[in-house]
Amino acid sequence: MHSSYFKFKLWREAGFFLLLGFIFASCIESPEPGDKESDTPIVSIDYSGMTVKEKHDTKKESMLLYAIDPVEEEIIDRCYSVLLEGQANGKWMDVELEDLMSHALQESKGELVKMNKKGVQDKEIWNFRSHPSNDLGGLISWSVFQAVTANYLDYGRAFHSGIETLYKDNVTKYGATVWNFKTKMKEAEGEEAASIQFSNMVDELEGILWENPDIHIQVICELVQLHYNSHGVRSPNAVREYFWLMIQKNLNPDYWLSPVRFNDDIAPSSPNGYVDNNANKRGDYGKQVVLGNSYNDRGIIFWYAATHDTDRIEKMIEVWKSDPARLKKEDYKTLKNKGYLKYTKVHSKMYDTVLAYLPNK
Repeated sequence: MHSSYFKFKLWREAGFFLLLGFIFASCIESPEPGDKESDTPIVSIDYSGMTVKEKHDTKKESMLLYAIDPVEEEIIDRCYSVLLEGQANGKWMDVELEDLMSHALQESKGELVKMNKKGVQDKEIWNFRSHPSNDLGGLISWSVFQAVTANYLDYGRAFHSGIETLYKDNVTKYGATVWNFKTKMKEAEGEEAASIQFSNMVDELEGILWENPDIHIQVICELVQLHYNSHGVRSPNAVREYFWLMIQKNLNPDYWLSPVRFNDDIAPSSPNGYVDNNANKRGDYGKQVVLGNSYNDRGIIFWYAATHDTDRIEKMIEVWKSDPARLKKEDYKTLKNKGYLKYTKVHSKMYDTVLAYLPNK
């Protein structure tokens, strides 16, 4: 079984490299930005003149070459289909396949590895949720992107009538928001009745998502696009907002690789003046998603390098320049020196490619 899979992958890779031969004939080669340690040229693909489908077809095939197992391939394939359909209809125009894959790996890399070992396939890959205790706000997190129930009720209702009904019966009915409806429900129905109602709602939502796994991607595309609209496309705060911007403020750049969560975290709120009690030592979620960390060796910049999307890499680096964190060669070298960039064991040249994009300071 594994032999057939790898034979198929080698056949697909050979075909794709023939395709890239034609694409690269019209690509722009530019010298790397001032790093003499690498002689790897930056090879760019100009996506601006492509149709939406041509763009996503090219990116999908490029990214599949760097998927390490069938589970990751399923994520790329399904994200491709949903994003292609959405952008063909004018939705999520700033969201790219690279963004979605990076967030999936950042949020669920360990779970994805386990699923591959168990042989989990197709839509079963999307069917899991995290216990509320794993979330700082005590919320249930769903699937590979780990968005919370509130996100599904808020954005998912646009994609499924059943979620719209859940929203009306559990949020609108109590004059609540998606963030406080459980509290409002308790006030109206009592602790026990509200607990049963909430549990039933979660079960119904899970059933809808099991039958319609594309909703996971649609919800996350809505969420990421909203963050880009609010803070700037792939900007520091836009990426940090995916985690929780409230505890990603006033960070010490020297601690960017530190944990983003601590056991003694206290959620910033009105009573404590919205102060993050661990800001002085908290890691930078945004920078880790972009560059990588001990948990995920392939961040946003890796995937954009894989698709040779120089334009979007340069724009992302530029928008990060005004943030104390910045994106620098030294940061990426640190990841390699710590042994975090495990992909280099198979794709050693990709390290030089990514490094060539990054500024010295």
